[in-house]
Amino acid sequence: DVVLEEGIAQPVLIGQREQIARQVADLGFDYLDRVEIVNPLDFERFEEYCEEYMRVSGRRGVTPREAHYRLATRRHNFAMMMLRMGDVDASVLGLATHFPEAMKPVLELIELKRGVSRLGSMHMLVFKNDVKFFADCAVNVEPDAELLADIAIQAAEEVASMGIVPRVAMISFSNFGASDHPAATKVARATEIVHKRRPYLEVEGEMQVNVAIDHALQRQHYPVSQLSGPANVLVFPNIDAGNACIKMGPLGSAEGVGPILLGLEKPVAVVERSDSGESVVRLTSIAAVQAQR
Repeated sequence: DVVLEEGIAQPVLIGQREQIARQVADLGFDYLDRVEIVNPLDFERFEEYCEEYMRVSGRRGVTPREAHYRLATRRHNFAMMMLRMGDVDASVLGLATHFPEAMKPVLELIELKRGVSRLGSMHMLVFKNDVKFFADCAVNVEPDAELLADIAIQAAEEVASMGIVPRVAMISFSNFGASDHPAATKVARATEIVHKRRPYLEVEGEMQVNVAIDHALQRQHYPVSQLSGPANVLVFPNIDAGNACIKMGPLGSAEGVGPILLGLEKPVAVVERSDSGESVVRLTSIAAVQAQR
């Protein structure tokens, strides 16, 4: 309802019209005449979808019968095929399933952008007067220096596309070479790679979170830093650190939005099961912007 009222996008709902109509009525809304509802089995391109699904997944052990079953009964698979085949411009999914299950058809059916080696992700924490971006908190468990640099670049470019100048901090337990532990040197190496590949980006590290977001502290103790202000993009060394950090958002009265997937050829937003309606709207807005871009 909010997406329609604010003109964010034209929603396409997947499922049986009668079931959706009951749910909409129970919620007290009346917008069915303004949305498109697609029942996979009634969809005119269904058999064409099955053929394309077989072409893509036939060498992953998928039989024609299995392809038909998946597209008829699994809305996430059908949504990804609608996106792949150009019948929608973006897809928002995941609210009714676990994140790994929602990601399977995404990885199977949506290609990566040219030059991107691995999918990444980014979360957004929305505070009362500020917004911060965190990567990668959902996809890559233990990235090496090269992948960490890729994630930083993708996150910075995504933030820049939103009209925000990215200031990137590469997060560690160490500050600017204070430790020669492999975990710290990995982050320092990733920072060097980003500098070489995107010399125009504001990116610094390795550094601790408090140093990254407190610019006065940063300038006082680490004047070597080239950041012009507090970091607004924090790139974590592994998924443990990143995921733990974003889950603490409510302690600071921040709303978490994400994950925003990075590196896909087509826009996909995977909602977490605990997300609020506001989070779904924000992710839909981001997906719409990505589609227009």
